[in-house]
Amino acid sequence: MHRSRIPFPCVPFAVTLAMAGLLSVPASAQVFAGTDVVLDPNTGLEWLRVSESVGRSYDDLVGADGSNEFAAGGDFAGFRHATVAEAEDFLGNAGFDVLGAPSAALFDEALSLILRLGGPTFVSGGLERIFALTATSSIAPGSRDRILISLDDDAGTGDAGVNGAFDEAVASAAHGHLLVREAAPLPEQRHAYVARNGEAGVAVIDLSTNTVIDTVPTLRRAVALAVSPDQTRVYALNLSDSSVSVIDTETRSVVSHHSITTTGTPRGLAVSADGGQLFITDQADPGGVLVIDAVTGAEIDSVAVDPFPYGIRRSADGSQMYVSSPNTLEISVIDVASLTTVATSNANFAQFDLAVGESSGAIYSARSAVVYEVDPVALISPVDVGVGADTRGVSVSERIGRVFTSSNDDATVSVVDIESFSVVATIPTGSVQLFGGILAPGIEATEEGDLVYAAQGNNDTVVAIDTLSNEVIAEIPAGDTPVDVVFVPEPAANGLGLAAALSLIAVARSRVSRGMN
Repeated sequence: MHRSRIPFPCVPFAVTLAMAGLLSVPASAQVFAGTDVVLDPNTGLEWLRVSESVGRSYDDLVGADGSNEFAAGGDFAGFRHATVAEAEDFLGNAGFDVLGAPSAALFDEALSLILRLGGPTFVSGGLERIFALTATSSIAPGSRDRILISLDDDAGTGDAGVNGAFDEAVASAAHGHLLVREAAPLPEQRHAYVARNGEAGVAVIDLSTNTVIDTVPTLRRAVALAVSPDQTRVYALNLSDSSVSVIDTETRSVVSHHSITTTGTPRGLAVSADGGQLFITDQADPGGVLVIDAVTGAEIDSVAVDPFPYGIRRSADGSQMYVSSPNTLEISVIDVASLTTVATSNANFAQFDLAVGESSGAIYSARSAVVYEVDPVALISPVDVGVGADTRGVSVSERIGRVFTSSNDDATVSVVDIESFSVVATIPTGSVQLFGGILAPGIEATEEGDLVYAAQGNNDTVVAIDTLSNEVIAEIPAGDTPVDVVFVPEPAANGLGLAAALSLIAVARSRVSRGMN
């Protein structure tokens, strides 16, 4: 399905990381957004989308014509051609057998991988293919091979031929290159915090082992979690006594406890961009969002929104809060500075959960069995797609160009490609309804985009999904009725403290904007 891009203001992922000191990008080199590269956490390589290198000859890239695009300042500085062995590893890690015919069972996985690599660069007779230049070690004239991925039971390696598209000087708009670079290392330790509505305490999962390594004794049952911008605090919203427990992430202990007053049921929780305020949805009619001081718990204000508000998410620039209402199926927009509702949608596309694109600012919402991309300014949805029945949770990773939705009735997670806005994989996560009741489930993608964790309230587990292979890699017992998941990464690499990195990222967002491409 063809779609037009919404001109949301955004910051390229690579620019953001470069300003935070996480990537080294030459000033004159072409800057690629997060969705232009595909991370394979199994090998530590990032693969550039093939569509970024179409129309470029081998000579052009390696410098045979005098312009080495891999050198500092070149269009592909930091990248190199992949080897055949690396390409086979990459495809194999994604569940695709490059040397054999793709079976019907692998169709979704193969299509998902092709879309992540940039979509088909050559279409003939209904066949979708990606071509790339590779070699067994390093590329030299006469030693090039090709990797062909297709959906027509034809996949393999072979010589390109002297007059083929891979001749040194030939450039083709139908053929691109498989280019790779070493990825910035993932944090050595990452933790997932899990809210449990069936028992007290917040479970802590070590993502490297997919095991529960601790339980923070909150003494209350939590329904929602939020993380402070500096990653030092996790806030747990407790349904049983209308309160917020404040957890220190270094000691994994409760350091304070805020009692709150609501007219209905507290349900959703978000933190302001400066970390000073907590926003809590109050499920009542008329609806409201309670605003309290994050440190003292003192009530600051209550903002009127649509009846029975549910999910709440902070905008990408931190200036607004988006609130969903399953009663009206609309999104209310709160201005954080004035604490007033400044807009309400009129399109019936928001039910329980919301997600916000960190770079684009786009809102992703779900209603029943449909997920929508929403323009955050006009509050209209230019594109939507059908997903699993009774969809509850929504998460987005623009780093890998994917939206993830959890289905209660189908016990599945749907994977939506942002570029085509089509479902590229449907992942079974259990044999029973996942969530049940009115509680919207937690589903979150890691910041790196390599993993997705989905709470299974009825199964008392959290499932871990590998986003490269689109497979469940672990089912983790997490206590009675897990319903929400958040992540707490370690401080940024290269000796830069996390608070400083976040500060630089905020500066980048305030100074740089561009349309999605």
